[in-house]
Amino acid sequence: MEPETRRELVSRDDNNITVADITQLYTREQDNPELLHRAAQLEALPESWRDYFQEQSRRQDVR
Repeated sequence: MEPETRRELVSRDDNNITVADITQLYTREQDNPELLHRAAQLEALPESWRDYFQEQSRRQDVR
């Protein structure tokens, strides 16, 4: 994109989760139960991703 390119926000999730948040959950912040829970509720993600985050959240609950 060129600096002068017009950008338009088309939607924003109520859970306030960014692409960076999702990347962190996969790479290094798997011990963040609050973020895992929010990601598991994110309808914009494929069901398999939500399932993954739900499973990670359950594993933390067991600890």
